[in-house]
Amino acid sequence: MILQALGQTLRQRSPVMYLPFVMLLALAGCDGADRVIRSAGTSSTLLLSGSNNEYGRSITRDAQGDLIFAGHSNSSDIKTDTTITQKTSVDANDFDVVLVKKRPGGDPQASLRLGGDGDDRVYAVATDLENRIYIAGNTTSARFPGAGRAPGRTNAFVAIISPDLKRVIKVRILGGNDHDFGRTLTLDRQGFVYLAGSTASADFPLAPDGYTAGPAVARPGNYDIGLDAYVLKLSSDLEHTVGSALIGGEADEYVYGIALHETHGVYIVGNTNSPDYPATDQSHDRTHNSSVDIFVTRFDTRLTQHLASTYAGWPQYDYGRGIAVDADGDVYVAGYTHNTRSKKISLPGAIQEKFAGGLTDILLLKYDYTLSERTAGTFLGGSNDDYATGIIVSGAQVIVAGYTASPDFAYQATGVVHGSGGGYDMVSVSLDKALTKIEKIDIYGGGKDDFAYGALAGRNSELRMVGNSESRFAASPGSTGDHNMEMVSLTVGKVSPSDR
Repeated sequence: MILQALGQTLRQRSPVMYLPFVMLLALAGCDGADRVIRSAGTSSTLLLSGSNNEYGRSITRDAQGDLIFAGHSNSSDIKTDTTITQKTSVDANDFDVVLVKKRPGGDPQASLRLGGDGDDRVYAVATDLENRIYIAGNTTSARFPGAGRAPGRTNAFVAIISPDLKRVIKVRILGGNDHDFGRTLTLDRQGFVYLAGSTASADFPLAPDGYTAGPAVARPGNYDIGLDAYVLKLSSDLEHTVGSALIGGEADEYVYGIALHETHGVYIVGNTNSPDYPATDQSHDRTHNSSVDIFVTRFDTRLTQHLASTYAGWPQYDYGRGIAVDADGDVYVAGYTHNTRSKKISLPGAIQEKFAGGLTDILLLKYDYTLSERTAGTFLGGSNDDYATGIIVSGAQVIVAGYTASPDFAYQATGVVHGSGGGYDMVSVSLDKALTKIEKIDIYGGGKDDFAYGALAGRNSELRMVGNSESRFAASPGSTGDHNMEMVSLTVGKVSPSDR
């Protein structure tokens, strides 16, 4: 998923999305069983690899231009420069947070393993102008380094890490009496931290004057936990909750993306199966269309006003995974539609008007800042399954990242068969901001499954993605693990100076 602040409201250095890999030199020794497909100009770098699993989930850049990758691992033998953990034994079901820092084009400079006595996973990373690193995720640990005992079953957390990855500056555990999840975060120009996720706790810690909409939390949902969406505004030192918003319907809401615009507010995206999610009167779509719908919601930056909410979807299942807002306030949403009846739906005038096949197609939508008008949209997919995990706006481009199993991905839009390395391949698509033209498609994969979950548009006209790979071309010497944490660099076109 891509979940950072966008446009000119960034405190971070570049717009970010949400992704793991092996040295490109390993391609020369690739076995014939793992056919490699990669677009011209792509390269890959190994970040971490152990005997079990490493998953890359997010990427950002600090003020000095160094890259920071965030993910989680359950390998007992990964080698990191610093390890801070409360675990006394290894449980294959429990992960630790892992961070890697490297210079563009260089080897990793520093790495950190961080965990409590339970399962700890990270989904978002950001930096401030002093190069401190902020991470957000979930923990089941009763004891997490730098924090007191946790209150609930699963808790959200946000942490500040020193720039050298050697010290935990601050950890804030956020939870109540039930399950609570931290999914995405971003920072504004003043250094305030916006954390978004989902909560099932009736006593989740909100600001005293925080906004609340929809039925009360802690009612039965799909998993008997009744999740609602939340946004918290925290002080830069994480000590104080200065604002909050809680919104939901009678079932469950899952948040996956957040974006900031200093004039128009805070936007979140996710999916809901609530027929009574509080869509606003002037929104583009007030109707719950299916079992699962995308939702897009807008608050003011103080989190005291619910400015707009809209559904987006068709019959059956639609999932929101990333959101971006440009300097003009246009809102871009990426996700996917999972519909056995999707061949009956269409987006007239789109690059790809109809569902292409398989179980899922990528779905890309554009709204005005009020969410009252959907100004553009398109499907992107092929004959197999296609997923978007995030979206960023970079200069005059909109870039979507994800993964595809379709050998004919976006054939309806381009007339080109890109082929497949086998299983799922990492994919990025660059479009114009009107969503009327595909400017570039990059596909990277091996003989097994390769997934992209985070992306960053950067200097020297590069797009970097981070995710995880099962392909043998992405395996380090001696590695026996199922997944390897990787970073892939893809050239996507000129990046405007304002985004560097």
